[in-house]
Amino acid sequence: MQNKHRFWSVYPRLLIIFLCLSSAQFAFAQVDPDETIEESDWVSEDSISENLSDSIQFYYEEGEVFIPGMLPEYDFYAFWDTLHADAYRFDMRKLKEGISLAILEPDCNFAMPVYGRTNSPFGWRRGGAHTGIDLQLRTGDSVFAAFDGVVRMSRYYGGYGNCVVLRHFNGLETLYGHLSKLLLTSGMLVNAGQVIGLGGSTGHSTGPHLHFEIRFLGRPLNPALLIDFLEETIKSDTFVIEPSVFVLPYTKYTKKKRRFYKNRRSRYRNKRH
Repeated sequence: MQNKHRFWSVYPRLLIIFLCLSSAQFAFAQVDPDETIEESDWVSEDSISENLSDSIQFYYEEGEVFIPGMLPEYDFYAFWDTLHADAYRFDMRKLKEGISLAILEPDCNFAMPVYGRTNSPFGWRRGGAHTGIDLQLRTGDSVFAAFDGVVRMSRYYGGYGNCVVLRHFNGLETLYGHLSKLLLTSGMLVNAGQVIGLGGSTGHSTGPHLHFEIRFLGRPLNPALLIDFLEETIKSDTFVIEPSVFVLPYTKYTKKKRRFYKNRRSRYRNKRH
């Protein structure tokens, strides 16, 4: 896998072509602005595939053009989804042997997402599974990209509130939830330590904090396995992906129940009359 993203370390800027395009933005899929997404909802792979077009040759945003096959680990993840945090739902029980990831390389550096103590760890807690780590901050504090990569998703996302998902050149994805403000849009290159948003308490949140996740093929793993949050450093330059690191249970695909604000409003009006 290390060779898959060598191209980025040698020719990182060859993938950015500045064009004078009148179009503002483009995405591989569209979503109804009235749609609501709960943090615990799963989206089926089929429903995502239906929105993808085989005829798309480029992904561009604000004048930057990317060839999909050269997006971070595109050949490994198979597609690029700008609407859903978990677009893969790969069953890690099917993993036959470990996959060694080079966490730090010339084209993939590290920075702490925020400099604050851990409020809530990864794992089971009252109310269900906690798929990330909560880090203390104040509303308006800067939130930083943990590794170099590209913004895959930047939008309001149900229980996560304002949420950013980055795909990195080391094969991982990171998620940043409950932001008060989004500063980047999908398709933008980011460097480790670059500000991607401001901390807050949007979505299902009891107070200002950063909900931080590390995922591989959509499956969350404990960020503390990779990051020493007390020393604010990476524990090792490499990390082996194997089934044992995914302690939360696997959930099969289910058809997502779509709900719309307009339907809620119509029901509310009917009750009033």
